[in-house]
Amino acid sequence: MIPYPYTNLGVIANRIMLNVLPDLKSEYVMSDTGMMAMLLAVMQGEMAAGIKNRMTDIDAMKGIFTDALKVIKDAGLKSDIDAVISLHPESLSMQDVNALHDKLSRMLIRLHEEAESGQLERLNSDIWRYLEEHASRYVLEVPI
Repeated sequence: MIPYPYTNLGVIANRIMLNVLPDLKSEYVMSDTGMMAMLLAVMQGEMAAGIKNRMTDIDAMKGIFTDALKVIKDAGLKSDIDAVISLHPESLSMQDVNALHDKLSRMLIRLHEEAESGQLERLNSDIWRYLEEHASRYVLEVPI
């Protein structure tokens, strides 16, 4: 049997919300069970688009880094950006993609500090635009 995690997470979350929650007596248990159902729904979304979203983020951060190399003055930061700009995840597993995403996100934070303190307005705007786009990719859409 193939478990089809995306479909089954939705089925489980839906059954909890529609079949289990109405029969619970304790408000605490209702709240806790509702939270578990929501977590299952979020996991379903991650199954559907998590890797695609992270890879979109990774590509966008690399674009920002490429542009930043042209305008930043800090040699150490330039060297560190140069070292991460050509990295790729070891595989397309969520663990490996997350590891690279985290590394690039830490570098983006350093770059953002430089952009704000060095008054690099365009770079700062590009980073804020990325952060807005990033946030919109991770909006919870509950399929229940």
